[in-house]
Amino acid sequence: MAGGDALPDRDQKAVFERAKARMADILPRYRTGAPEADFTTHVHAEYPGLVRNVDSPAVRLACALSGNNDVHTVAFGTEAGLFQQAGIPAVVCGPGSIHVAHKADEFVELDQLDACATFLRRLAQRASQ
Repeated sequence: MAGGDALPDRDQKAVFERAKARMADILPRYRTGAPEADFTTHVHAEYPGLVRNVDSPAVRLACALSGNNDVHTVAFGTEAGLFQQAGIPAVVCGPGSIHVAHKADEFVELDQLDACATFLRRLAQRASQ
């Protein structure tokens, strides 16, 4: 399954069924060399994706606090889609790069931590008003 298929605006069941159909198509080729070959698929976690909404109050607030109006989509999961589905505006932001996160030797650069601290101070100030 291509990473771009698992997006909030896509029918996840259809993506899963397409993947299963593709496995069924290629399985006979595998079985010519190994008759016992098979595919098994298990869904370990499933949750709604966060739909990009530049008009969301959460997005507008994050942009104002960060001083950055760039709004991007990302190809990883968070609980933010659950909040959005429940009617709670949500945004995903944080320091560092996803390219080095959640793997050996992950790191966050000091300037990113400084920017995060500034963001959190601004958020605390806004919340206390």
